Amino acid sequence: MKPIRTTIALLASFTAFNHYALAQGPLAPTSGPATTMKTLQQIEPRTDLAKVDGVFLASMHRITEPGSYYLSGNIDVTAFHGIEIAASGVTLDLNGFSLFRSSTDASAGAAILINTKNLSNIVIKNGHITSGVTFRSTIDGDQFTGSGFDSGIREDTVFSPDNVRVSHVHISGCNIDGINLGPSVSNTIEYCSVEVAGSVGIRAGGVHHSTAINCGSTGIFATGNVSHLSLIHISEPTR
Repeated sequence: MKPIRTTIALLASFTAFNHYALAQGPLAPTSGPATTMKTLQQIEPRTDLAKVDGVFLASMHRITEPGSYYLSGNIDVTAFHGIEIAASGVTLDLNGFSLFRSSTDASAGAAILINTKNLSNIVIKNGHITSGVTFRSTIDGDQFTGSGFDSGIREDTVFSPDNVRVSHVHISGCNIDGINLGPSVSNTIEYCSVEVAGSVGIRAGGVHHSTAINCGSTGIFATGNVSHLSLIHISEPTR
């Protein structure tokens, strides 16, 4: 019987202590939370890309200052390029939205172009680029035809930026390249997918957790580290 009395005594002691702890007075704060006296822009400084002007006929939006930018809606690209990045230290959050071209003219320009000499420290993430080029394998060879963009995301081949990261971007239907960041080993593409690119699907220094489907010349081309890649090419011709 001794173990039973011990258990009852401990339980009674815990109950008494718990009752005592709950009786220490009100726990409500004496006043509301104090204001920080800061605007949302000061807490998380970001710029809506809709407020960034482009260059007539050349680009819808041209980023010329470092900072964080985001999309607040889908963009129907009516200029040659969609978004032109011409500054270092830029983060572009597509915010789950899409860049597309509703025109049925022949494919031209890039949805996002990294342009200007000696650029570095650029991040592009979280969105979609939808273009209208389609793939068809025939007895005469692969055919890539349609409207939209020549490339989804690409660097200017003359300038070759460094330290560029593209992540969680999904691209379809480009006439030339899906994502092409050039030869620098400091550039990285991760968690991206490209479906239909007439030349290179994905090119960067490092490529990780990415997929390229139906590309004309090279699905994934990396000059540095690679991991968890998927390449698919339908080569059965249509007669």
